[in-house]
Amino acid sequence: MTADNNFRPETTIPLVEETINVDKQSVVTGRTRVTTRTEIIEDNVEAELDRHQVDVTRVPIGRDLAPDEPVPTPRTEGHTKILPVFEEYLFVEKRLRLVEEVHIRTTTSVEDVRVPVTRRRQVSDVTHDEIADPNAIHKPV
Repeated sequence: MTADNNFRPETTIPLVEETINVDKQSVVTGRTRVTTRTEIIEDNVEAELDRHQVDVTRVPIGRDLAPDEPVPTPRTEGHTKILPVFEEYLFVEKRLRLVEEVHIRTTTSVEDVRVPVTRRRQVSDVTHDEIADPNAIHKPV
């Protein structure tokens, strides 16, 4: 075996390793406050109201219907609804007599009204208070 004159053992040199520690702390810089309140608002509500008025007029007719005459049926003439009213009576023979007509007229009017109502509404108020020296108050985390 021949000896190698160039062989040198390796030398390890220990190095220093740095580590980092990070610390956090909470610093209060201000406070925010949210409050709610309910406002009451007095207001008027406007609306249109339809008012229907019905007038009933009885119109006496008092005539007998002929045996071959068709029986009058309810009808409408303009804004008037006409309802025939009948009665049976005995006269040696039975006949249909138109006693009267009931005329029903409907009229519509529009009326503007103002009604006081109370409404409620919530409002939020937000305030933010700054602290003059934020380093004065510390809280560790």
